[in-house]
Amino acid sequence: MKSMLTNRQKEIASMLLNCEKPLLYRELADKCSVSLRTIKSDMKEVKYWFKKHQVDLQSQPVKGLWITNLNEKEKMKIYHKLLLETVDEEIWGEEGRIRRIVLLLSLHPSKYITAEFLADQLLVSKQTIYKDMKKVEKHLAENNITLKMLPRKGYTIAGEEVDIRQHAEYLLTYKIVIEESYRPEIYLKFKEELTSFSPDMKKVVLLIDEILMKSIKQSLVEYHPASVKIFTLFTRLVISVCRVTKENAIQLGRNNDEIDMSMSTFAMFVYAVANDVFEHFNLEITNDEFIYIYRNALLNNHNEDLIEMTNNIIHYVSRRLSIPFYNDSTLQTNLLSHFSNKFTEENAILLENNPFMEDLKTKHDYLYHPVKTACEKYIESHNFTSEMISSFVTLHFLVSMETTFENKKPLKALYVCASGRGVARVIKNRVEKEVPRIRIIQYCGLDDLEEIMEKDTFDIIISVFPIETAIPTIWVDPVPSESNIKELKNKVSELTGDNQVIAQQIINKGESNIDDPEEYSRAVILEAMELYLGIKQAFKGRIKHKMEDAFLMHVFLMVHRIKFRMEYDHLVNTSFIETEDYRKVDEVFKKQGLQANADEKKAILFYIEKEEASCGKGYHY
Repeated sequence: MKSMLTNRQKEIASMLLNCEKPLLYRELADKCSVSLRTIKSDMKEVKYWFKKHQVDLQSQPVKGLWITNLNEKEKMKIYHKLLLETVDEEIWGEEGRIRRIVLLLSLHPSKYITAEFLADQLLVSKQTIYKDMKKVEKHLAENNITLKMLPRKGYTIAGEEVDIRQHAEYLLTYKIVIEESYRPEIYLKFKEELTSFSPDMKKVVLLIDEILMKSIKQSLVEYHPASVKIFTLFTRLVISVCRVTKENAIQLGRNNDEIDMSMSTFAMFVYAVANDVFEHFNLEITNDEFIYIYRNALLNNHNEDLIEMTNNIIHYVSRRLSIPFYNDSTLQTNLLSHFSNKFTEENAILLENNPFMEDLKTKHDYLYHPVKTACEKYIESHNFTSEMISSFVTLHFLVSMETTFENKKPLKALYVCASGRGVARVIKNRVEKEVPRIRIIQYCGLDDLEEIMEKDTFDIIISVFPIETAIPTIWVDPVPSESNIKELKNKVSELTGDNQVIAQQIINKGESNIDDPEEYSRAVILEAMELYLGIKQAFKGRIKHKMEDAFLMHVFLMVHRIKFRMEYDHLVNTSFIETEDYRKVDEVFKKQGLQANADEKKAILFYIEKEEASCGKGYHY
């Protein structure tokens, strides 16, 4: 037996720890999206791990599997050991397997790939692969690619070469914020993942990397090995070689038969490296292959009328939102410049990931969705990932809204609480995030209220006490509830004359000055307190008895881990059905603008009393 668990085995152990009702092998297989045979194989390692940690795991053929000898405190202790357990090997959940299957179909040198080969590479049974292939087929169809299966040969894909390469680029890089490719460890981690797909792909990746790094050292111009340019070049070289090896050369339909030798210095560097790489693999590099490797060929559409496209998108969004964006000349200029760069620039980097995408889709959905529809309607190139381009275009509209159409001064607010201190800063953060037209500029207690109001003027007062004053006042709970926030929004709408309150601005959590340790520590503490109060509010009366202090400590240490990038290792690589309580925790994190993995959120649930019938319905804690 092995001494360490895989990610999926850790997930199985976690489910058994967190459910008081016995679980059948079939239930575990369904939750992990694998076959019964795979689960039974995994359970041998899980049982050994439990035995090593003196956990009594019982099993009966009809009843299932369950743990008997642990109280809540002991369960929590074992669970934390499980979270800290080193992963023995990479195991992918259903989503991760589908991604790797598509990439293997796209890039593995063999024209056909068997279910047996995929099962060996992904460490699952063939039955699991057969089930996965139905979802792979659907995934590919959504991206204009067809999955084909030939008896005694295996699976292959067909479609426009541009579509296949574009999707391969997206799957390889969509989780990497492109600016982070400057960090050497990102490039190394990316290369390591590529080498893990199969032994044949490993040879290709390592040889390309060796040639590229050698060329960088010999170049007269200094190129940073982990720069965006080199990262993009490396990725496209791998894709190009893999596709040409499979006899799928790209054809861009261009008339230029010869490569223009009056190119930039970097273009000449790319040409030399590409020639060297293709020569090592005994492949011929065509003009179109070079254009793909060097330029933004996938996005370049010479027939695109960028001015007309820009105006169409602006007018469409203006009509949908009844906001005259077409009167903002700065928006038109910035958007046209953005499209010009994306459609015409040479040596274009891979599609950048927008780190604000999820914020835009959730907090600014009223703007994001019309923009996305407009982009899909008026951008002729179908090779864009619509979410990517739409998120960047939405940012331009958001800037226009905030500078041109949302230029009224915010309302000055006074916050009245017991002492004017305590968690006032936390409340300020919460209110200003939820109601962006309010700025709390002063705090005070009841004793100081009269004096403060004589010294300054306020548009609105937010108070935890019922007070009488000529200034509009909203009476709120010590931790403002959803109904309090709604009442505040309505009052702001009434005072400003707006028919609707525009959603909040994107909060940049990175604004704290990390160079000032005292200020940064204060910001971390305040954020932890805000999260603690938010979770307490979401689970009123359900924090476990005699564990309130431990819960408070856990939240503060968790925020510290998140801020200093020391989170628990990802446990949930397999899919799981979220419970209502998990969704509540996730919603609190989203409201706080705090990014954390699922393990950190699930750990919170150990401090929450379970509601009746919560076990046996989806994922359990």
